[in-house]
Amino acid sequence: MYSKIIILPPEIVNKIAAGEVVERPASVVKELVENSLDAKASLIEIELKEAGKKFIKVVDNGIGMSKEDALLCTKSHATSKIKSIQDLEKISTLGFRGEALSSIASVSLMRIVTKSKEEDIGVELEIEGGEIKSVKEIGAPLGTTVEVREIFFNTPARKKFLKSPTTELTHIIHLLEQFALAYPEINFRLIHQGKELFNFLPQDSLKKRIEEVLGKEITDNLLEFDFEDKKFRIFGFISKPSFSRFDRYGQFFFVNRRAVVNKTLSHAVASLYQEILPKERFPVVIVYIEIEPSLVDVNIHPTKREIRFQNEKIIHEALTKALKEALTKEELIPEIKEKFFSLPEIRENVSSYIPFLFDEKDLVKETSPIPLLRKTPFLQIANLYIVTSDEEGILILDQHAVSERIIFEHLEKREAIEVQNLLIPEVINLGIKEAEILKENLERFKEFGFEIEEFGKNSFQIKKVPTVIFRTPKEIILEIISEIQEGEEKVIKLERKKFLSLIACHSAIREGDRLEELQIARLIQDLKNTKFPYTCPHGRPTMLRLSWEELKRRFKR
Repeated sequence: MYSKIIILPPEIVNKIAAGEVVERPASVVKELVENSLDAKASLIEIELKEAGKKFIKVVDNGIGMSKEDALLCTKSHATSKIKSIQDLEKISTLGFRGEALSSIASVSLMRIVTKSKEEDIGVELEIEGGEIKSVKEIGAPLGTTVEVREIFFNTPARKKFLKSPTTELTHIIHLLEQFALAYPEINFRLIHQGKELFNFLPQDSLKKRIEEVLGKEITDNLLEFDFEDKKFRIFGFISKPSFSRFDRYGQFFFVNRRAVVNKTLSHAVASLYQEILPKERFPVVIVYIEIEPSLVDVNIHPTKREIRFQNEKIIHEALTKALKEALTKEELIPEIKEKFFSLPEIRENVSSYIPFLFDEKDLVKETSPIPLLRKTPFLQIANLYIVTSDEEGILILDQHAVSERIIFEHLEKREAIEVQNLLIPEVINLGIKEAEILKENLERFKEFGFEIEEFGKNSFQIKKVPTVIFRTPKEIILEIISEIQEGEEKVIKLERKKFLSLIACHSAIREGDRLEELQIARLIQDLKNTKFPYTCPHGRPTMLRLSWEELKRRFKR
């Protein structure tokens, strides 16, 4: 039989990292799902209205509670998971503080229906602001259902700090993705506004669950690792160096199936990849650690996400070793492929300015002159800068900033966007949250020349793209989604100018791209036709000048 709920004595309460656990709807979902998992449920269904701001319902088929335990469960420091101070030193359950239901009940209208296998009939409790208003027997299946309505109804100051339904929903989805990755054998189902967002059926392998949650695009680029010691095991998956993200969204750490934050684990991954990946690029990593509960402290923070290992150094070394072995086992030199696109043909005769620049009169615009002289040679340096000169001195152009400005202004003229059909539509497979972001922004993409259609669950087909882009459409779309996820407030749908800036940035020539003379000439030709040639859309300069006078001074002439 499941352990009976007790009210913890003061000497244990004082040892627990206590504090407010209800910050937003995702906090409620987290605590309720953890209770369901601790109750040995194999099916957990979450239903939301207005992203949980109005209604949260969590249904499980776990072991349920007796009437006696149900009456105690919303009391402060009431728990069945620890009974002594010694239990705090070897916590094996997700919950242990006895604060969750009490905290949730105090700021909401709550209904609990539960039945254990020892009882012939279930019990229903109705609670308002922490006070039990009604208790009655009711027919119910084995397990527990908790409904939470009008979160923060009695604390309006806290309620006004909740974000938009879109933002709150993304927090909940990310939370449930973590649970799904930690418990592949559990069936998780999420319903929002009557629509099923996902239904993760039980899986017999981590790889299958990862593909369900994060999508095939990521799963196909993962390497497996496994390291075992006498007291712990570290295993999981890490992305190939050829596959990376603009954010840390794809990084998950689990200790005894608890999603955690730990500087030691994060540092091991970051330090290994800092010499492999470009700056501001991050690997996808899913790390699972099985360790004796007595060797890890989860009683650090009320959210139970921060943990501390008894020996951080050993864990750091073990994870580093496991990741290194995974990376060295595989043939990781990427195949060299032809560019996905060739640059559009220049409509003017280029023979007169390759490898020379334009006559000054051809480059001058009334609002923004670029004073470059005729027959001035140019040179690409470090696969990033284009160096040339004019009558005033040496000019250094940033090829990414220049390309970004050109693409931005081209796409800004919506009626003039040139598009091309892909001979073979490109299919992109996404995780749940990423798919939701793309769905919300399909019209925005279409506005700028990208024709993208849904192509099955969480899959999309790219059919048309603007001719001006330099990178592959799949690469552009993945990076834009990634940046939206990392954006302030996690807003899913972007306003037009911000979205346009993202497309321009992620479609542009980058540092490291080797350019042919024709491409450099085209770049300069297009820059001189822009309205604002001196900065990229984010305000960074496209060019710098070192005057002849300054050069003479430095050479002491």
